[in-house]
Amino acid sequence: MISVKHSLLTLEDTLASQKDLGQLCTDRPLQTNEMFAPNAYYGNDYVLKKYANLSQTYRLKAIIPHGFTSSEDFIWAAEAKSPLPVVLCWQPHRERIYKEKTDKVVLRSAAPFLHVMQMLKEQAQSERRGTIFFPAHSTHYVTAQMDFEAMAEMLTQLGDEYKPITVCIYWRDFNLGHHLPFEKRGLPIVSAGHIYDPAFLFRFYHLCSMHRYAASNELGSQLFYSIKSGCSYFYLDKFETTLIADDPILKRDSAPIPPATEAALKSLFSTPRPFTTAEQMKMVDYYLGTDYFKSPRSLRRQLLYAEMLDKFGFLLHNRGKKARFVVPSYYRRISMSLMDIVKRKLSRLWGD
Repeated sequence: MISVKHSLLTLEDTLASQKDLGQLCTDRPLQTNEMFAPNAYYGNDYVLKKYANLSQTYRLKAIIPHGFTSSEDFIWAAEAKSPLPVVLCWQPHRERIYKEKTDKVVLRSAAPFLHVMQMLKEQAQSERRGTIFFPAHSTHYVTAQMDFEAMAEMLTQLGDEYKPITVCIYWRDFNLGHHLPFEKRGLPIVSAGHIYDPAFLFRFYHLCSMHRYAASNELGSQLFYSIKSGCSYFYLDKFETTLIADDPILKRDSAPIPPATEAALKSLFSTPRPFTTAEQMKMVDYYLGTDYFKSPRSLRRQLLYAEMLDKFGFLLHNRGKKARFVVPSYYRRISMSLMDIVKRKLSRLWGD
C-alpha cells in the first residue's frame, strides 16, 4: 500500500506488489478519517488531497463520486443523505440529478484518475506490449457470474497482435477464485488491489502503461481509465454477465446503462484499433470531466470553498423552486452526534 508520508507509487512498486496477489487482494476494513467514508474508495480522497497539497489528515467537505455511472437518473442514497455541502461532479450528465435530488452545491470537477496521471507524468514509462484484459467484476455485495472458462479460452485465441495477454482481476474476484481459469491457461494475473487501498488508481495506471491494448466484457470505468493511460481499448461483447445479489442490494448498488449510451459505447469500442481515434477520446474526455480538470491551486481553492459552505451554509437554487437557505452541514453533523449520544444514554437507561 502507498504511504502518505513517502513519494508516489512507481512502476517498480506496482510490479513488486504483484508477487503476492493474496496479500494485495485480501479483504480489509476501511480505514479513513473522511466524513463521507466512500470518498476513500480507490484512494480518491488521497489523490485529491495529494494533488491539491492538503494534509492527508484534512477531512474533505465534499463528496467524490467514486466511479463511472452512465445513468442520468440514478442517485446513490449514501451521497444524497451525507451531511456534506458539496458534490464534486466529474460526469457532466450527472449534474442535473444531483441538483434535483440533493440539497448540495454541485461543483464541476474532473475524475481523480486524471490527477493521478498528472502526478505520475514525470515517471519513466515501460515499453507497451500486448493486452490487459478486465473481466466484468464483482463488488463487496454483488457477485458477477459468467463463463470464465470459455472467456479464458477465447483470450488464448486472440491474434498475435494482442499478445501477450494479461488478466487484471478485481480484488473480490481473486478471492472468489475467478482468476483460476485464466491462470490455468498460463495467462499472467495482475491486480490493482483492494477498493480500500489508497494506491489503487496509481497501480491501475502503471499496469495499463505496460500494455498497448486494453479490453473488457464490461462497459465501466476501466474503459475510460485505460484509454487515458495510453491503451487502445476494445469491448468484447461475447459473454453475458449475471449479477447475483438480493434485489434491494442490486437496486441500491447498480445502475443499468441507458440503452442509447450502451449502443454508443459499443459502436465506438467494439472494433479493435491500433490507436485511439479522436472520436473515441472525445467521448472518454466527456465522461471523465477532462474539461474541468484544474491546477493544484484551483483544486485546493475549490476544496476550501466547500469548507466555507460547510461552516456558513448557502442559498440553494433548485430549478423552478424558490431559493432556500441550507443550514451549515457543520451544525447538522453536531446535531446528529448529540442525538446519537442521547439515544445511547436513553438506551442504557432503558436497558437497566
